[in-house]
Amino acid sequence: MSEKKSAWKEPMVWLLVVLPATAVIASLATAWIAYDGADTLVSEPHHKVGLGIKAGTAPTPANK
Repeated sequence: MSEKKSAWKEPMVWLLVVLPATAVIASLATAWIAYDGADTLVSEPHHKVGLGIKAGTAPTPANK
């Protein structure tokens, strides 16, 4: 009779474990990158600056 092999010694089992695990790790890394590099809210009066550009007047720089 043949000896029973452990399921972990089969290559297909590793394929079924590694591929979903890689997807989970990649999704967590993507979520971390998205959270860490999140855009800040606009605090300057961007609507008034846009209206000034449309009217032909140059907007004043906010930082100077």
